Amino acid sequence: MRLWFNRYLLPAALLAGALLAGGTLLFSWYHAMERGQSVPAELQGMMLPASRALEPFQLVDHKGAPFTLDNLRGQWSLVFFGYTYCPDICPLGLGVLSAMLTDLSSRNPSLRQRSRGIFISVDPQRDTPKVLQDYVAFFGSDLLGVTGTAEQLQDAARKFGAYFRIQKEKPVDTDYEVVHSSSVLLISPQAHLVAMLDPKLVSGEKMADQFMRIVKSLEKESRP
Repeated sequence: MRLWFNRYLLPAALLAGALLAGGTLLFSWYHAMERGQSVPAELQGMMLPASRALEPFQLVDHKGAPFTLDNLRGQWSLVFFGYTYCPDICPLGLGVLSAMLTDLSSRNPSLRQRSRGIFISVDPQRDTPKVLQDYVAFFGSDLLGVTGTAEQLQDAARKFGAYFRIQKEKPVDTDYEVVHSSSVLLISPQAHLVAMLDPKLVSGEKMADQFMRIVKSLEKESRP
């Protein structure tokens, strides 16, 4: 079995990339606050005061089927951008996401049935659908792997508010790192970005707590 973990730390550039991606959230936060909207105190730093509708995109899942904006409608989606050769942040993030979904199965089965985890690889050169299928299965049989062409992935990342940069010295290089944002993006059943969760700071149980509080808050607001 291929080893997904190694001893190396991510380069400092990864932090810069994550901060840049986080700027999208901060920008939305300030503009929402200007409109007088607010977020419950316990959810501040995670939940956007104003949700943002995602724009259409074109990708493909690990079974070779098209994956578009329509695939996000009708359920809660927890989306993580990364790549399978990632030495640590991706295994950590997907491990927490998988543990969160497992925890949710026992604590809130109804919400679990309406939720799924999605891993979008931004490394199409190495992460074929078959590679993605094997990789996500390592973390949980119900995680969905997604990828696309380089152009499709750049477009999708921009629309989700994620960030990545492939660090190659030459186009033919096969051994390289990818700088990418590290948040789990929470997408509502209406295909709106509503929150950003940080798997580096929490356990699966803690992320499940955050997720349930966010869903409760949003569903309460939507009641007539």
